Amino acid sequence: MVFEMSKPQARVHAVMAENYGLIRRDEALRAPGMTAAMIDGLLQRGRWEAVQRSVYRVAGGYVPGEQAHLAAVWRAGDDAVLTAEPVMALFGVEGFALGHGPVVLCPRHRRVRGVQYEVRYRELSRGERAKSGPIAIAVPSRAFVDLAARVRGKAFRVAFDSARRLGLVSTSKLARSADAALPQHGARWVLDLVTSGILDQESEGERVVARLFEGHSPPLEFQAWLLEGVRVDAVWRDARLVVEYDGKAHHTYPADREHDRRRRARLRAAGWSVFVVTNDMLGDLAGLRRRILRRRETRLRQLA
Repeated sequence: MVFEMSKPQARVHAVMAENYGLIRRDEALRAPGMTAAMIDGLLQRGRWEAVQRSVYRVAGGYVPGEQAHLAAVWRAGDDAVLTAEPVMALFGVEGFALGHGPVVLCPRHRRVRGVQYEVRYRELSRGERAKSGPIAIAVPSRAFVDLAARVRGKAFRVAFDSARRLGLVSTSKLARSADAALPQHGARWVLDLVTSGILDQESEGERVVARLFEGHSPPLEFQAWLLEGVRVDAVWRDARLVVEYDGKAHHTYPADREHDRRRRARLRAAGWSVFVVTNDMLGDLAGLRRRILRRRETRLRQLA
């Protein structure tokens, strides 16, 4: 059977296409010619179905992963935003998927009842709000503070590293968001994490290298700019020795490998020695430390 679609309904479906297949009842009623009786008829005949209260989609239509999150924010009302794990997933941060249930922040004066997702009550400033497509979200740095309520340790650091590579966050933005969120659960932990300096390195492999030479004199300098457009993971300037971590996570694509090859060639041409640490080397940390220190001693003799 072929169903004819009225012009008002066609207008509403065009709006749905821009909102992951969803429409709010109040928005549908603003479409010229659309009435409450028409909406109720579509629901009664099974042409539309409710995703959340007063939030509808076409029955049997394609359901993108973002749909549940947009529906949750709309159901929670004005000034509600998505945060924590779902925001990580929207931006493709490592370790997160859209299948995680919505986590929504609402103003303290409101109560959202009868929903199947997590609602937290917090006040956000205008600067802590953003959009990902049609979905209102907490800015990534604030979403990380909310994430810290239950995700910490390596999982949090790996996520932060991934988001930083995507250009979403920085340690300074994270610290400002955590300070603004105090005394929220997790905010103090985030501030302590930033203060510890562990986020100064940009991968877990770099952190292993940092711990390997903790207390060594002179200390390794991390995230240093040596040439125009060339920043290195770590360096001993006195020995002109660069230590780079080459992890699988962000050195998979041929373009990435070619970029690293060119930048390391520039460093060597400028008189720097480059020691590349791979994941396999991390299996023998004592041996790795000896190898790097031997390279340092050799470089110091060469430069004497």
